[in-house]
Amino acid sequence: MSIKLAPTAMTIPTTILTPRKSVLRATARQVNNRTILTERYHDAPLKITKTFYEEHSSRLQLYIMDVSPGLLDGDCYELNIKLEDNTHLTVTNQSFTKIHPTPHQYAEMIQNLHLGKGAVLEYFPEPTIPYAGSRFEGRIKVDLDEGAVLLYADIVTPGRTHRGEQFQYESFASRFEVYRQQQLIAWEQFMLMPAVHHYQGTGAMEDYTHSGTFWIIADTTSQALLERIRSLLPEPHTDDSILAGASFIAADQGIAVRLLGRNVWQLQELVKHIWDQCRSSLLDMVPCQLRK
Repeated sequence: MSIKLAPTAMTIPTTILTPRKSVLRATARQVNNRTILTERYHDAPLKITKTFYEEHSSRLQLYIMDVSPGLLDGDCYELNIKLEDNTHLTVTNQSFTKIHPTPHQYAEMIQNLHLGKGAVLEYFPEPTIPYAGSRFEGRIKVDLDEGAVLLYADIVTPGRTHRGEQFQYESFASRFEVYRQQQLIAWEQFMLMPAVHHYQGTGAMEDYTHSGTFWIIADTTSQALLERIRSLLPEPHTDDSILAGASFIAADQGIAVRLLGRNVWQLQELVKHIWDQCRSSLLDMVPCQLRK
């Protein structure tokens, strides 16, 4: 009589994922009427590329690269940008921010921006693409001293639209907070879980798919600038491809522009028009041409 032994149960090791943190630091200083970087540090996969000076104004331009495919499971990027008094810096990145599936730990991006007296930061990153199955948390904290100016815009897509991945991510959360001389002047919290929230309802995103915000933080904003910006926004009764509105933030410390659209390039084009208007009205400068 033969006896068959039951196969020994195999124990599959559980992989413990350790969060991977990458840090980037950049400090700008005014030397001989020119902005230079006095500190530049980055951990892989983040990288600061060679800086450029704007052709017409000699303002410094800083480009941030991500040499990886994007934010992966458990990744944390921390960006720290400091502008000392009277500096002027334009910051962007080389491509869209891609958030890959995060089955174990969410991906995170923390940004700390400090602007000294009279400093100007123009920060225009490329849009963000949350892939299907991704979870993301982003936080931006801005500290401004007297007379500092921030121009910042971000655009969020619903996913890889050409692959039919609209709103298939698990969650997307972001927080934006601004302090002027340690006093809170702007705060925004956004959270979308497509499987839970009724984002297509009235008063939410309705039938729009892409969202964006343009922040103009300056104590020199005026009603005239607000009207100029509103004149750039599409009229709802003539063009429903973009829904947008602009208004002052608390204590007249700036202007917020909200954008909804159905494709990314239209929102990018409108952001560029608003940027050009802000440069002309607030900074007395010609439009900026980024090298990409």
